[in-house]
Amino acid sequence: MHPLDCQHILYTPPGALCGTLGDSQVFSWEGRFHLFHLVLPNHSFIAHATSHDGFHWQAEEAALFTGRNGSFDDDMLWTMQVIRHPEKDLFLMYYTGCSRKEHGQIQRIGLATSPDLIHWERHSEKPILEAAAPHYNASLDRVGFVSFRDPYVFHDDEGGWHMVFTARTAEGDRFLSGCVGHATSVDGFEWKLEPPLFAPGEWEDMEVPCIIRGPEGWALFFNDFTRATTHCRVASDLAGPWRRPSHSQLLPANHFVWRFAEWRGRTLLWNSLRATANWPVRYVPHGTAFTLQSPARELVWTASGEPSLRSWEAWETLATEDWQTWSGPETLSGNGRAAIFHPGACDHFILEGELDGSACARLGILFRADEVGEQYQAVELDPPNQRAELHHYQIARPSVPRLKFKGPTLQQSSGYPPRLDRPARFRLVVCGEYIEFSLDHQILLSHASYALKGSRVGLFQIEGTAAFRNLRVRRLAPPWQEPIHS
Repeated sequence: MHPLDCQHILYTPPGALCGTLGDSQVFSWEGRFHLFHLVLPNHSFIAHATSHDGFHWQAEEAALFTGRNGSFDDDMLWTMQVIRHPEKDLFLMYYTGCSRKEHGQIQRIGLATSPDLIHWERHSEKPILEAAAPHYNASLDRVGFVSFRDPYVFHDDEGGWHMVFTARTAEGDRFLSGCVGHATSVDGFEWKLEPPLFAPGEWEDMEVPCIIRGPEGWALFFNDFTRATTHCRVASDLAGPWRRPSHSQLLPANHFVWRFAEWRGRTLLWNSLRATANWPVRYVPHGTAFTLQSPARELVWTASGEPSLRSWEAWETLATEDWQTWSGPETLSGNGRAAIFHPGACDHFILEGELDGSACARLGILFRADEVGEQYQAVELDPPNQRAELHHYQIARPSVPRLKFKGPTLQQSSGYPPRLDRPARFRLVVCGEYIEFSLDHQILLSHASYALKGSRVGLFQIEGTAAFRNLRVRRLAPPWQEPIHS
């Protein structure tokens, strides 16, 4: 193993010196997952990796490189989407291209095709779609950049072709003109620009839009350009109006570039997950922000027809044992802090059960704790304020000969307030650097952190009485990515 390698389960481009994962998509076909992604900061090719289970990834030959000199995509390639043509034995890759002639400042959408997802050829040397008046800004004079990228193609209920993309309107506040652009087609090759699908005048760019059909209509997801955050809007019809659902941010901040894949009758979400390197990561300095490919989550729909995300059941395929019951006191009480620990070691695991914090100020789960319980990570639930947070507690060792306790360090807050005024089912997945917490089958926290590697797991409450019932633990074998040999 290379001395700079480390164990990790989330995919990041192998061998990328000072590089990181760019926008990506996972596409499923004939029992395999195909991951297509950019490698930043160079934007010079679209990389390809495959997996049989969604955990172990094998790098393949790059799918597409920048075009020949003078072409519309000879400078950079940006976000892509791969689909299967419904009537032809062909795969289509819609992608974003920029040219050197324009210093990469104007984006256009191109198309490549493949018979096997491995060998790709450009459909044309020209773009299939570019910004144009009256609906979209096509001038560098407005903000010095023409946003026209991130194509996403889908079909309506009648089989009609639709594309949404990142764009800006030609009028209105030039720094709040971001919109979800729209185009239609009869065959997927020739496209016609339509008015924007959604132009609220609220964001500079509404990046990487995608649309999913639900039981009651459509769900639209897009990134906030200035923050690595994904928002949701829903509508009964593609023509709108688009409204904010009860939970408009389904995952915490730093989850972006959402793409969905159909897998064995389920709709799975993969996205980019921005993390801070608090564990050894090859070529990434400690404390540096970088991007990993998230594990899958399952998209489900609530009784009111709104989208929700729950933990992927495939985590249990990594189990090394059957479920083990955690027997212990069902309640914790006290005016201060009360905690109990599991008697065994749990490095990588799933913990499930029922909790009730309606009669306490705070409760939660401690994990990766050291032997004396001084250093640990914690999922902390705050019922009075309806908050779910991930914290990090660690001893700081300054230059002076005195130990100091550093904590709590907030690592993540949930994207929306949880219901904590009643009993709820919970699920905590801790595997490698990945941490995921769900309440009532809805994911609240999803994070990457590996600074602590203790193996103790515990429960705690503060000021009151908390109940923990029907607890069970299942240990996992981390799906470590293959090391890179030099």
